[in-house]
Order: sequence, then C-alpha cells, then structure tokens
Amino acid sequence: MVLLDSSPLDERCLVTYSGKQLSLLDPDPTQIEPADIAHGLAYQCCFNGQTRYFYSIAQHSMLVAQLVAPQYRLAALLHDGAAAYLGELPQSLRQLVLEFQFVEKRLMAALGARFAIADFAAPAIRRAHQVALATEQRDLLAHTGGAFAGAEHSAPVPRRIEALPPEEAKYQFTELLAELLHKAAPSSSSGESKSKRVVAEKPRVAVGKTQSKGGQVLALASHNREWPATSPISG
Repeated sequence: MVLLDSSPLDERCLVTYSGKQLSLLDPDPTQIEPADIAHGLAYQCCFNGQTRYFYSIAQHSMLVAQLVAPQYRLAALLHDGAAAYLGELPQSLRQLVLEFQFVEKRLMAALGARFAIADFAAPAIRRAHQVALATEQRDLLAHTGGAFAGAEHSAPVPRRIEALPPEEAKYQFTELLAELLHKAAPSSSSGESKSKRVVAEKPRVAVGKTQSKGGQVLALASHNREWPATSPISG
C-alpha cells in the first residue's frame, strides 16, 4: 500500500509511486527513492514507444551500466534517472524546450546529491550510451533513417537484446542498484547499509536468463549477471 505524505499536496510536486512528494522545480534529495526511479524507468518505453516491442528505459540503463568499467556503473545506471520523474522528450524537442533542460539539470543534481555521484556524463558513460544506442537501433527499431547522431562510429555489441517486461526490468534494475550502492558505500555513519533500504519487489513473471532466436539475450539475470563479452569502457 502506498502511503502519501501527510503534508498538503503542492501542485508543483509529483506524487511518486512510493508516496513521496517531489518538487520538480526545487527537488529535495531526501524525497528521491530508488523504488520510484526503478518503477518510473521500468514502465516507460524508449524511443517514445516507436519500437518493435516494449523496451524500457530501465533496461536501456542496465545495458549502459553493463558496458562501462566498475567505477562508472552506478552513475551509468542512473544516467537517465530524471526520466523516472519527467518522462523522456525526443532529442530534437529537448533542444527547443530550455525550461525542460533546466528542470532536468536540477533533478540530476538532486540525484547526484542523493547517491553521491559527481558526474553522470563521464566520457566512458557517453561512449557506452552510444554503443547502447547502436545496439538498440539494430535490435529494436523497424526503420532507423540512418545512425543516431554520435553513434555513427559505434559498433553494437554482439549479443542481441531481448526486451524484458516492465515488472522484470524493475526487479532487475532495483537489484542492480542495491548491489552498486552497497559496493559504493558499504555502510553509512549509522552503521546501516544503504542497500538495505533498496528492496526489490519480486515480479509475477519469472526472472532469469532466457534465449532468443536472434542470439544470446543481452539482459541481466537476477542471480547470474552476464556482462557483454567486450572490454568495459573506462575512459
């Protein structure tokens, strides 16, 4: 059951899945919850839904995290974290809406404060994002119209993507986030592990590695994580 904060609802706030009230214009890091990020990203489709089948921003984020060296994985997993609260605008429209860019930057700064991440756009993460786009373009889009800007020289990873249902993407994203938070900060000043506050809701569908006709699935399995058979991007 979702319990709302007892304070009066501010129309400028977003009431999240967990019941938090997050101001989009002045986001408070203490109102940002891993469960809300996982839920918001898992139930939003990449490419504004113009894909062969549903493919969540959460799964895209996991793919980018798979491609980078360990020190970048937490930031890579959360590099699209603002989309959990704001949705995702097409890049061409984003450039025209300066107010959206301002709000997005403030929200990403709040995410950085919440999870102690200084940079969501390190060169390694940007390159991994382009590799992910090239892979997704190959596996998910019926009509591409040419390579995405910045991805022209990025080769897709060999393994093919099989899209996860939202519930499973949410579960795997939450587990990976908990794991990475634990590695980044095993204990807080109070002695409590940060990852203990991140609880994955088990999906009604089975979680695990599956196979597709197109090749080995490029997705995280909850108990048997497989990283792409490529060198991690580290700089």
